[in-house]
Amino acid sequence: MNRLKSLMNKKTALTIACPLLITFSLTAHAGPAATEYELTLVEGPLPGVAEIPELPWAQLIDINDHGLATWSALTVDPDYFTNFIVIEAAGIYDTKKDEYVTLWQAEFDDLTGDPISVTGTYPFGLNNRGELVTGEDCSYINNKGEEILLTHPLFEYCETRGISSNGMISGYTIDDEFTWRGFVYNPKDDTFEDFLPDPFRNIAQGINSEGQVVGGIGAAVDRDGYVRNSDGSTRFFKVNIDGVRYPAQARGISADGTIVGVYATDATGNNGFVGRLSEDTNDEDLVPDAVFTPDNTAECGGGVFLTRINNKGVITGICFSDGTGAQKGLLLSPVPGGK
Repeated sequence: MNRLKSLMNKKTALTIACPLLITFSLTAHAGPAATEYELTLVEGPLPGVAEIPELPWAQLIDINDHGLATWSALTVDPDYFTNFIVIEAAGIYDTKKDEYVTLWQAEFDDLTGDPISVTGTYPFGLNNRGELVTGEDCSYINNKGEEILLTHPLFEYCETRGISSNGMISGYTIDDEFTWRGFVYNPKDDTFEDFLPDPFRNIAQGINSEGQVVGGIGAAVDRDGYVRNSDGSTRFFKVNIDGVRYPAQARGISADGTIVGVYATDATGNNGFVGRLSEDTNDEDLVPDAVFTPDNTAECGGGVFLTRINNKGVITGICFSDGTGAQKGLLLSPVPGGK
């Protein structure tokens, strides 16, 4: 993390390889309504592994209102494929300037080309003040470039996943009895507020400026998405499409309550959704305004995974290529006046 912090202070710009941008309009239908988006796929700034030319994987995890997104570029060891991931580099991608800034980059052996550092960290959440949370390191980096390590009193394992525009941090911990808890951390007074302890899984994800945290809870086959409000009340939901309820996880929420995330079907695996909960607090269904599936998102035949949404409605995510499992970063920009 010291290297991450020092690279952040230097704000080193990547000069290698431009991203692949594929832009077109697609209409994602959900019932009688439809929302038109412009889809941009970002391949990442690093070359692939020779044995697997579709890689490296690229991810876009969060985006703030200034158009700055967190990115990571990964490769997979061909001997292990999906079981051994190498994070080659990570940082900030300026979507307006099409420019990368590297916060962390792996070191490689000059003779063999093998990575010396086989695991890395990457910025998971980013707010409008330029503050970052760092995922599994359970820390955040303030706008002065200082790393702050969180110390939760119960955790054996801890991740920071989201940071709001006013600096509140969301994440989750796992204690020594393997109970998963979501938390909200207030850096002003160094306090944690835990919620929804669960023996299977509770992963708190994004947090908005209203203090609402979204996530997913429960076993994967019957997972609920949730919105946890600042007053402690919680809404659980499945994604309902044409009367069929699907397991879901919520990943991001904007200030107006628009949620993005993923729902799972046996037929298509990962599918992205965009929508809002109804005003009926007893309603446990979210009927999406838009869905993104391998069937209606031509470049993402292996699945669509939506991660965050900013207050301008721009969405980040991951596009899985058909057959290989390769990933590209995904941006969805709402088309003004699109119906």
